[in-house]
Amino acid sequence: MNVALGALILALLIFPAISFRLAINRSAQLKELVGTISITDSFWAFLFVPIFLHAIAITFIHYVLSHWLGEIRFDIIYQLITGNANLAIPNADVYRFVIQFATYNFGCIFLGYLMGYALAKL
Repeated sequence: MNVALGALILALLIFPAISFRLAINRSAQLKELVGTISITDSFWAFLFVPIFLHAIAITFIHYVLSHWLGEIRFDIIYQLITGNANLAIPNADVYRFVIQFATYNFGCIFLGYLMGYALAKL
Protein backbone atom coordinates (compact mmCIF):
# COMPACT_ATOMS: atom_id res chain seq x y z
CA MET A 1 0.00 0.00 0.00
CA ASN A 2 2.77 2.46 0.86
CA VAL A 3 4.42 2.00 -2.54
CA ALA A 4 1.14 2.67 -4.34
CA LEU A 5 0.45 5.72 -2.20
CA GLY A 6 3.95 7.03 -2.84
CA ALA A 7 3.51 6.54 -6.59
CA LEU A 8 0.21 8.41 -6.45
CA ILE A 9 1.74 11.35 -4.60
CA LEU A 10 4.67 11.53 -7.04
CA ALA A 11 2.23 11.48 -9.95
CA LEU A 12 0.29 14.33 -8.37
CA LEU A 13 3.50 16.34 -8.19
CA ILE A 14 4.05 15.87 -11.94
CA PHE A 15 0.48 16.70 -13.04
CA PRO A 16 1.15 20.47 -13.35
CA ALA A 17 3.65 19.77 -16.13
CA ILE A 18 1.09 17.60 -17.89
CA SER A 19 -1.54 20.33 -17.71
CA PHE A 20 1.06 22.84 -18.92
CA ARG A 21 1.78 20.66 -21.94
CA LEU A 22 -1.93 20.16 -22.67
CA ALA A 23 -2.40 23.93 -22.69
CA ILE A 24 0.59 24.38 -24.99
CA ASN A 25 -0.90 21.83 -27.39
CA ARG A 26 -3.86 24.18 -27.94
CA SER A 27 -1.59 26.26 -30.17
CA ALA A 28 -0.93 24.56 -33.51
CA GLN A 29 2.55 26.03 -33.86
CA LEU A 30 3.69 25.07 -30.38
CA LYS A 31 2.11 21.64 -30.72
CA GLU A 32 4.15 21.08 -33.87
CA LEU A 33 7.30 22.38 -32.17
CA VAL A 34 6.84 20.20 -29.08
CA GLY A 35 5.98 17.23 -31.31
CA THR A 36 9.43 17.39 -32.93
CA ILE A 37 11.19 16.98 -29.57
CA SER A 38 12.10 13.43 -28.59
CA ILE A 39 10.51 11.84 -25.54
CA THR A 40 13.72 12.14 -23.52
CA ASP A 41 14.27 15.79 -24.44
CA SER A 42 10.62 16.53 -23.74
CA PHE A 43 10.99 14.95 -20.31
CA TRP A 44 14.02 17.10 -19.49
CA ALA A 45 12.41 20.23 -20.91
CA PHE A 46 9.23 19.77 -18.89
CA LEU A 47 11.08 18.69 -15.74
CA PHE A 48 11.63 22.30 -14.72
CA VAL A 49 8.00 23.30 -15.23
CA PRO A 50 6.68 21.52 -12.10
CA ILE A 51 9.62 22.75 -10.03
CA PHE A 52 8.86 26.33 -11.07
CA LEU A 53 5.11 25.92 -10.55
CA HIS A 54 5.49 24.33 -7.14
CA ALA A 55 7.88 27.11 -6.06
CA ILE A 56 5.32 29.73 -7.06
CA ALA A 57 2.48 27.85 -5.38
CA ILE A 58 4.36 27.29 -2.12
CA THR A 59 5.33 30.96 -1.95
CA PHE A 60 1.75 32.04 -2.69
CA ILE A 61 0.29 29.70 -0.09
CA HIS A 62 2.84 30.76 2.52
CA TYR A 63 2.26 34.48 2.11
CA VAL A 64 -1.40 34.68 1.04
CA LEU A 65 -3.38 31.55 1.87
CA SER A 66 -1.70 30.28 5.03
CA HIS A 67 -4.47 31.57 7.30
CA TRP A 68 -7.18 29.80 5.26
CA LEU A 69 -5.43 26.63 4.04
CA GLY A 70 -3.05 26.18 6.94
CA GLU A 71 0.38 24.67 6.84
CA ILE A 72 0.84 21.92 4.27
CA ARG A 73 2.68 19.14 6.06
CA PHE A 74 5.15 17.94 3.46
CA ASP A 75 7.02 16.01 6.15
CA ILE A 76 3.98 13.76 6.63
CA ILE A 77 3.66 13.33 2.86
CA TYR A 78 7.36 12.43 2.72
CA GLN A 79 6.90 9.83 5.43
CA LEU A 80 3.96 8.36 3.53
CA ILE A 81 6.09 8.17 0.36
CA THR A 82 8.95 6.44 2.14
CA GLY A 83 6.58 4.06 3.93
CA ASN A 84 7.48 4.92 7.52
CA ALA A 85 5.98 2.11 9.58
CA ASN A 86 6.34 4.08 12.83
CA LEU A 87 4.07 6.88 11.62
CA ALA A 88 1.23 7.19 14.11
CA ILE A 89 -1.21 9.93 13.12
CA PRO A 90 -4.92 10.03 13.95
CA ASN A 91 -7.25 9.56 10.99
CA ALA A 92 -8.74 13.05 11.38
CA ASP A 93 -5.28 14.59 10.96
CA VAL A 94 -4.49 12.42 7.95
CA TYR A 95 -7.79 13.51 6.38
CA ARG A 96 -6.89 17.18 6.94
CA PHE A 97 -3.38 16.67 5.50
CA VAL A 98 -4.79 14.94 2.42
CA ILE A 99 -7.33 17.74 1.85
CA GLN A 100 -4.59 20.37 2.16
CA PHE A 101 -2.30 18.47 -0.20
CA ALA A 102 -5.09 17.87 -2.72
CA THR A 103 -6.04 21.57 -2.67
CA TYR A 104 -2.41 22.45 -3.20
CA ASN A 105 -2.12 20.04 -6.14
CA PHE A 106 -5.32 21.18 -7.84
CA GLY A 107 -4.07 24.75 -7.53
CA CYS A 108 -0.75 23.75 -9.12
CA ILE A 109 -2.51 21.92 -11.94
CA PHE A 110 -4.69 24.96 -12.61
CA LEU A 111 -1.64 27.26 -12.47
CA GLY A 112 0.21 24.98 -14.90
CA TYR A 113 -2.67 25.11 -17.34
CA LEU A 114 -2.92 28.90 -17.05
CA MET A 115 0.79 29.35 -17.65
CA GLY A 116 0.71 27.02 -20.66
CA TYR A 117 -2.34 28.81 -22.03
CA ALA A 118 -0.63 32.19 -21.58
CA LEU A 119 2.50 30.89 -23.34
CA ALA A 120 0.39 29.52 -26.19
CA LYS A 121 -1.32 32.90 -26.61
CA LEU A 122 2.02 34.73 -26.74
